Amino acid sequence: MGYTLQFGWLGPALGAIAQGAGMTIFLIAVTTVLGTVLSVAGAAAKRSRFTLLRQAVSAYVELVRNTPFLVQLF
Repeated sequence: MGYTLQFGWLGPALGAIAQGAGMTIFLIAVTTVLGTVLSVAGAAAKRSRFTLLRQAVSAYVELVRNTPFLVQLF
């Protein structure tokens, strides 16, 4: 029972693979920047003197903490 690996399909698919890798890197960069900006804004809101804003951020944090990760992915 022998297996042979065939990589003949890889040459024509390199363009699509490179495009997918480029899009993945772009999405990582965008979500990193947006996540950092949103987290800094949330931390500033949490330390705000406005009670309603602090409570809204606290409610959001507790909602996310108490939600299973798999539910958040969906």
